[in-house]
Amino acid sequence: DLCDMLYNALPANIQNERSLKTEYTLQKLSETYATHFGREALIDLLKKAFDFESKDTSDQVQLACIPQFKHIITTNYDSLIEDAYSENCNLVVTNSDLSKIDSRKPTIYKIHGDFSHPQNIVITKNDYNRLYSQQQENLIWDSIRVEFSRHNVLFIGYSISDQNIQILVEYVKKQMGDSAKRLFV
Repeated sequence: DLCDMLYNALPANIQNERSLKTEYTLQKLSETYATHFGREALIDLLKKAFDFESKDTSDQVQLACIPQFKHIITTNYDSLIEDAYSENCNLVVTNSDLSKIDSRKPTIYKIHGDFSHPQNIVITKNDYNRLYSQQQENLIWDSIRVEFSRHNVLFIGYSISDQNIQILVEYVKKQMGDSAKRLFV
């Protein structure tokens, strides 16, 4: 739906570009939109798309009731998961959030950012390139690597084809071998 929304918001002459029709992906469409209208306009469009009253958050509420899940990694921009936890979770969106972690509470890592920090939102090709180039310097990714090596991990709201997740999984598997923990998607 998000791809269709971005595509339909583009001028007809851009919609008809061959490259856009052959690579109809969220990264390509969002990059095209940001190039044409600017990143701020892209973020505004995303905010409108995610500005809704959720009809059913029972899945998120049930997730918050599972005590075994201490570390949740999501690419969702919305706040449905942390809303279900209320004040009973750690929310990590920026490196500075890591210093506030209370080990008694579950931690939600929002690895593609959220609307409270729009500069950290990862959606365009440039965003992904920035993320890949800065992973070695990013404390959040260091923490996630540790979580992968020490705990079972539940992923919520991301595509199995997400390249940065694939890179992370392969890195940890290479480092940990057969002793790598289980991953839940």
